[in-house]
Amino acid sequence: MQAGTLITPRLAEEAIYSRLTCLPIESLPLTQCVGATLRENIYAERDQPPFDRVAMDGMAVDSDALRRGLKRFRVQGIQAAGAPPMKLGGGDAAIEVMTGAILPPGSDCVIPVEQLEVAEGYASLSAAVVNSPYHNVHRRGSDSRQGTLLLEAGTLLRAPEIAVAASAGMARVRVSSQPAVMIISTGDELIEPGDPIADYQVRRSNAYAVAATLRTRGFGRVGDDHVPDDEVLMRKTVGPTPHHP
Repeated sequence: MQAGTLITPRLAEEAIYSRLTCLPIESLPLTQCVGATLRENIYAERDQPPFDRVAMDGMAVDSDALRRGLKRFRVQGIQAAGAPPMKLGGGDAAIEVMTGAILPPGSDCVIPVEQLEVAEGYASLSAAVVNSPYHNVHRRGSDSRQGTLLLEAGTLLRAPEIAVAASAGMARVRVSSQPAVMIISTGDELIEPGDPIADYQVRRSNAYAVAATLRTRGFGRVGDDHVPDDEVLMRKTVGPTPHHP
């Protein structure tokens, strides 16, 4: 290349930016959107948590019974995570609950399993416990309310954002289409890894580094080519695409 055709990095950037266009929008499955740019707002599907959620393995009881000094509770049953809610059968009853389960109606606090002794169908307090309402309970809507804006259009979708979109019930999202990137190296001295190489030649390695960097940044449409020191081939490979009326 002649010295008179060289330009500064700033001019090169201006030339590139002048040709940039807004990529079209495509709807993709959420699993294919890592590294993509979101092109729609995402709102909370429902309250988060969507119910009063148990935060500790233990026994769900009525805190008023604790304040009255009750120390022994009849174990009514087990409330597992993902199961329909059981209703507490009275102030002297307790329901064994698992972390993540819905808080049984009629109860309003959870005594951790470490503070209980269970025998013959009864749970007895083994230590002083907190008797305030909703102790060890993750309250409904305390993270976000239904309709809350969770992700704005223009957000880069990484692992945390993908999880947020999934929590909002989004099986597919609208994102910017990925650009197709072609990596082209030039020079007779560059030889592919694995091919025979002469003493005066070097391995073609930088192109592999560029491709790997692009893929780690979320670009999946990456092409690769190499052109020898031949002006005609270079012009044909990297020259502008002919315009056909």
